[in-house]
Amino acid sequence: MDDLHLDDSKPPKLYLPDGWPSDADELNLRATCDRLRTENALLRRELAIKDARMNRIPPKKRPNYTSGERLKSSCLRRRSG
Repeated sequence: MDDLHLDDSKPPKLYLPDGWPSDADELNLRATCDRLRTENALLRRELAIKDARMNRIPPKKRPNYTSGERLKSSCLRRRSG
């Protein structure tokens, strides 16, 4: 035990096991999550405005979708549940 020397002038380092996020990683993930939540909220508002506008237009006067657009739309609806 004579080889053990502790230097009290330096703070101890914390070593994390591989795969554990550091504080910087956690902050980055939180910032990304907040950004995505904000983007999601803005897109939902935009969609609500579009839906309200479409509901004011009589069904026969609404724009028609191409077959490709209908396929994409149905795939997206199926994906989201």
